[in-house]
Amino acid sequence: MGIASASLGRGASLQAENIFGDYARQAEVYRSAKVAVNQAHFRRTRYYSDRLFRAMACGVPCVSQAVRGVEEDFIPGTHLLEWEDLPQLFRACDTLIDNPSRAASIGAAGAREALFKHSTIARCRTLLDWAGVLSDRGEKAQD
Repeated sequence: MGIASASLGRGASLQAENIFGDYARQAEVYRSAKVAVNQAHFRRTRYYSDRLFRAMACGVPCVSQAVRGVEEDFIPGTHLLEWEDLPQLFRACDTLIDNPSRAASIGAAGAREALFKHSTIARCRTLLDWAGVLSDRGEKAQD
């Protein structure tokens, strides 16, 4: 995963840093950001990039491309902001940058939600719950 860093002004530059697999460095970059922007490459219902979960878990406020079914996992406006076109993306970013208290609120709420429901441990618990339900169904069918 490459993350770009930019400096503005005279001699502006954009330097990509390859931090694929360096999760501590990724977390450091996310935590230093004012806003994280998410754009999924696949337009499928409830499909999110793992980078959205990583950014949210780090507490950075996220602006995500609108995803069908997002309301089943997150509350838009509370856990993240959404965008459908570039003007909406720019407005959402400006909103968070211009309002640090709202940005902090969305970042904190997103982190709580991501860590509680979308971490590896949370997903394993869900799978174990499903396995228990399926096991219970199998036992009842054999009775």
